Amino acid sequence: MSENLDEKVKNKDFGFKCLHYSVSEASKTLLIHIINKSGHATSVKVKTVDEEAKGGKDYEPLDETV
Repeated sequence: MSENLDEKVKNKDFGFKCLHYSVSEASKTLLIHIINKSGHATSVKVKTVDEEAKGGKDYEPLDETV
């Protein structure tokens, strides 16, 4: 949740097309668009974080570099 991050830890080179998602359990998948603001070839680490839904139980957790 970017609104909870201090400006010093936000990544100026990457963003998201949408900042809030709501998904029904029947959806099966969620596509999140990562925006490369710099326009240069690079990589970014992505990781899911548990809140109401729990990784491994309610969704497939993700922790990788894309």
